[in-house]
Amino acid sequence: MTLQFFATVTGSIQGAFKGETLSTKLANKIPGVALSYSVLEPEGAATTKCQQRPVLFTKLWGASSPQFYQAAYTGEVLTSVLFEFFLPLSDGSQSLDHTILLSNATVSLSRQSVHAGQHDGPLIDTRYLHEIGFRFEKIEITSLTAHTEAHGQW
Repeated sequence: MTLQFFATVTGSIQGAFKGETLSTKLANKIPGVALSYSVLEPEGAATTKCQQRPVLFTKLWGASSPQFYQAAYTGEVLTSVLFEFFLPLSDGSQSLDHTILLSNATVSLSRQSVHAGQHDGPLIDTRYLHEIGFRFEKIEITSLTAHTEAHGQW
């Protein structure tokens, strides 16, 4: 078993976004495929605020995908976007390791992609993917295992 992560999204207009798991324990959670986020220090300006880039979240196309497009079309504020990262334990269970919480986020990117495989062609990822970019007012990154945290506000 490997690291798994999930997103839970609440919009100011649409409310709770649809979950995409079959487990009742994970209701309203959206399984993630990839996530990236970066903060850059401006070149030559030691006193200037860091520049944050959008959080990029990739998931399989699913029930919440049209909701993300609707949020992008209308400029809906997502009051909460919570990413939860679970590590496997030796007994087969999982432990919540860390979280990333975005407050007052908007969808800055919504892109879907699929690549069709070809007979005798190279191995490619043929999943139907949906990538969503989030800009946000506030981010909270918390390690539950190390008891450390970081906060940023823009």
